[in-house]
Amino acid sequence: MKIRQTIACALSAVILTSASVHAETLEEIYNLAVTNDPQLGSAQAVFLSQNEVVAQSRARILPNVSLVGQTSNNMRRIPTNPSPPSSNFNDHNWAAVLNQPIFRLDSWYSFQQSKSIQAEAIANFAAEQQALLVRVSQSYFAILDANAALSATNAERNAVQRQLEQVQQRFDVGLVAITDVLESQAAYDTSTVNVIESEGAQSTAFEPLFRLTGRNLTVVSALVEDFPVKYPDPQNEDAWVDTAFQNNYSLIAARARLRSAERGLQIAKTGHYPTIDGQVAWSHNVSGSNNFLGNKVEKEVFP
Repeated sequence: MKIRQTIACALSAVILTSASVHAETLEEIYNLAVTNDPQLGSAQAVFLSQNEVVAQSRARILPNVSLVGQTSNNMRRIPTNPSPPSSNFNDHNWAAVLNQPIFRLDSWYSFQQSKSIQAEAIANFAAEQQALLVRVSQSYFAILDANAALSATNAERNAVQRQLEQVQQRFDVGLVAITDVLESQAAYDTSTVNVIESEGAQSTAFEPLFRLTGRNLTVVSALVEDFPVKYPDPQNEDAWVDTAFQNNYSLIAARARLRSAERGLQIAKTGHYPTIDGQVAWSHNVSGSNNFLGNKVEKEVFP
């Protein structure tokens, strides 16, 4: 019996040592969440798509060039006797058109609106990154709280168990009544139930980390004894509110969304405004016929 107990204690020590070696710190958990959190990944995809809107809107006010071309090989035969002569020739042409918007208020306002959309996307993604910090920290400290609760209930059960053993010994020598034993036994059973509930709570506390990191973590590192706890600076609620008005990413995104809506109203008002474009076209046409029908024409047009 003693040998079995010794082996069991040794195995328990190995398991605890191995778990402590592979325990994840708060920083490691956060790094895993940055890579694997689906909510942050979705926000990043939205940000990347909206971040391209400025380049797309800028293209509407920049010059653009279009090129078209065509080529064909031809064979011509003239019906004569005794044998019809033939000729081969090539026809080809190409054209280039340069177009430059000069006065297009709708395109200009769309370009300005795209900057607000981009600013909103940046702020929303930054807010999501901050939210990830909060979610990881809440999950981490919830696990530490569950671990502490489990340790407390285990300590309580051990204390109640010792009390039950003492009451049982006193009952055996006739110093207490059976009711005292039954009360101690009931207290021990209650403490056992509390331990089971704490074990369940401690196990489920890891579920949010699985959603955040994509890994089935079972052990996290506790805070060190000398963990620095700093008071906020300044210790003034009004200063915090003022800072939040200036730097809160949700408010920044809301302001950018308001500016975007204002630009959208300006775009709607320019629907009946005139537009002015500058255009330059160049065309090149060659007919390769070897008779008087052959010709070459180059033309430059300034509409």
